[in-house]
Amino acid sequence: STSVVCLGQIRDYVLHRTYANDKPNCENLKRTESWTRGYSDYIDRNGRTWGYDVTLLENGDKIFSQWDGTSQTMVAPDGSKKSTFTGVTRYTGGTGKYEGIRGFLRTSAVFEPDKNVNQLQTEGEYWLPASTVGQSKK
Repeated sequence: STSVVCLGQIRDYVLHRTYANDKPNCENLKRTESWTRGYSDYIDRNGRTWGYDVTLLENGDKIFSQWDGTSQTMVAPDGSKKSTFTGVTRYTGGTGKYEGIRGFLRTSAVFEPDKNVNQLQTEGEYWLPASTVGQSKK
C-alpha cells in the first residue's frame, strides 16, 4: 500500500508592476515599471520566498536587486485568508547612474494571489559610487 502526503508547494512566479504616479527619487527620476522573478517554498502559504527584481527608470536606467523573506498566512474563522510578507531587498547593481549602486530596503506586503493583489510598503537607503553621480549612460 502506498500513501501520498502533500508537504508543501515550491513555485516560481513573475510580477510586473507599473508606476503611473511615482514620486521622484533622490536623482529626480521616477520608476516606470519593475519585473520580479520570485520563488516560494510554502506550506499553506507560509514559508520562505526569494527572488530578483529589475526596476526601470524614466531615463532608461535600470536597478538590479535580490530579495528574500518570509510569508505568513492567517486563516479567519470564516475561512478567508490574510497573507503578509516581510523581507529585505539588496541593491546589487544597475546601468547608467545606477551602475555600482548598493543599498537595501525593508519590505512588507499584503497579498491575495486569488484576487491578483500584491501591495508593498518599502523603506531603506542606497548609495552610488562617486564616479556615477551626475551622469547617465545606457
